[in-house]
Amino acid sequence: MVAIKTACGCFSGHTILRLRLAHYKEICGKAIGPKQGSRLGQHLTSCGMQFTADQLATMVGAFSGLMDDRVRTTLPLILEEWGRVDLSEHLARKTPEQLRKEQRQLEQVANLARELRDALAGLAAAARFTLASRLDATARAPKAEAASNHEVQSAGTLRHLERRQLECLAQAAGATAGGWVPLPFRHTTVIQYLVLQDLAAIYEYVTGEIASRRVRGEDHPEAGRDYGPFWDFAVVAWRIIFGSNKGLSAALKRWAEARHRYDEASPVIANLALHHPEWRIYED
Repeated sequence: MVAIKTACGCFSGHTILRLRLAHYKEICGKAIGPKQGSRLGQHLTSCGMQFTADQLATMVGAFSGLMDDRVRTTLPLILEEWGRVDLSEHLARKTPEQLRKEQRQLEQVANLARELRDALAGLAAAARFTLASRLDATARAPKAEAASNHEVQSAGTLRHLERRQLECLAQAAGATAGGWVPLPFRHTTVIQYLVLQDLAAIYEYVTGEIASRRVRGEDHPEAGRDYGPFWDFAVVAWRIIFGSNKGLSAALKRWAEARHRYDEASPVIANLALHHPEWRIYED
């Protein structure tokens, strides 16, 4: 199995990625959030990508003549699973507004945990014992004045345990809120980057060649235009995913610059090989 370096994002499921903020910021710029009225932003509100048989055939057809029989059999399975899991996670990635809302909720949890800790600490031992008894649905709450010394001491121990637990909760919520911040890039820019990293990994698995960006030279009638086998595959997949090839050229440029500087790659093929050994992805 090959060693895979990861570049971005934090996701559940097969792909666990972490974006290198300092690196990607140099390439993506400082813009935050999707453009208002962006068609791409509207498209990304949907999640759960399920490719049709025709779409799978179209993407497989982009590799005509570039793969052997074994890969031709495995590729539709890879694309289908990638669309269902990893791609769906990319498209459903939370917006900066959603992350900031969750961050405020976590901060509120931390504050309320400390308030509850202090409120419980202020109760008299007998009152705490009565309160604890009432929490047990099978026990009949005794009167406060009937609590014995032993019961009062037990309530004191319970108070210590609850204070510690609530403080742990407050600290955990506060620490989580501190790291629960949106990336300082456009929402759609991050998603495009993740998609291209996965497409590059799939292309390299199929062809055995390094995915790269190629641009027509000044002596060509289409000077400055992207071309090449990876571009051809990316265009086909991009149109299926996003409805058109709008934004692909700029996204490909950012991806290529990041890869050249930091040698970043997607672990999608390695993850699929681990989760589906019966596909024999790495076997000759």
